[in-house]
Amino acid sequence: ASFSSIIIRQLMIKMDVQDYEYYEARAKDVKLENITSSQHNADILARIRDDDPDFTKLCVTDDFYFNRRSDYRPDEGDDLGWLGYFIGRSKHVQELYIEYFPDNLNIDAFFGGLGHNRSIQTLCISINLGEGFNSLVPFLRNNKSLRDLIFDFENSIELQCARNIALLLGQQSSLKYLKFEEANLDDEGLLEIAATLSTQPQLEELDLSGNNISMDGCVALGNALECMGNPNMATLLLRSNQIDDQGLCALVAGLKNCRNLTSLYLNRNELITAAGLRSLSALLQSDRCCLECLF
Repeated sequence: ASFSSIIIRQLMIKMDVQDYEYYEARAKDVKLENITSSQHNADILARIRDDDPDFTKLCVTDDFYFNRRSDYRPDEGDDLGWLGYFIGRSKHVQELYIEYFPDNLNIDAFFGGLGHNRSIQTLCISINLGEGFNSLVPFLRNNKSLRDLIFDFENSIELQCARNIALLLGQQSSLKYLKFEEANLDDEGLLEIAATLSTQPQLEELDLSGNNISMDGCVALGNALECMGNPNMATLLLRSNQIDDQGLCALVAGLKNCRNLTSLYLNRNELITAAGLRSLSALLQSDRCCLECLF
């Protein structure tokens, strides 16, 4: 890199967070190699800026192993701010995977730009964004194309994180698929999220597999499903949790309200016995039951 580009990057780290207008005013004349930390990142920004119709998937990561062409690896300078700006203007990026954010970069500027995007249909978040969840609100509120929202955490979804996620869900009305698989979500966290689920009748699939959901979580989820107005839920995945007979019984009223439910996954909940499964008889015997697959 040239001496001037190194100086620019160092200055950008020290600058206050830039707003969308800052990038808008400079976008026409900016040289991408001078505002990114690598040629690879510059090439990706060029494809997004030029609205390459073949560039539909983007992953923000620090993983160098796979070397995927869609990987963007923010390192220094304003890698994130400019990425957010160009994504905000993109009409072809449909999938965004957030696996990594470095410290002390323009994270708020990234979300400020992302808030202008209307093309993304799938958003997968693999890290706890902390206060960054609040910065996602404009994107969730304004993007009516979003269909799939996935939380793929390696660490537990702690209580405050669950509250932040619940806030996000309250901004969305177009979601069809919501996934918390193997996110270490417990009853306390699900209690926060379930309160917002009741306002999402358009959801068609909810995946809560591989978590730590037990009795209290089932009560909260059952109440949320029961309060949904004319829910579209077709698939509910609850496998590999800590659900027992009482927890399953607490779900029944909510399940009965899901008149479009065709697939219910309860396998690998070792605490469910034949007695618990008999509590599903009220659901299965209902004239409105559409269940085709029970695992």
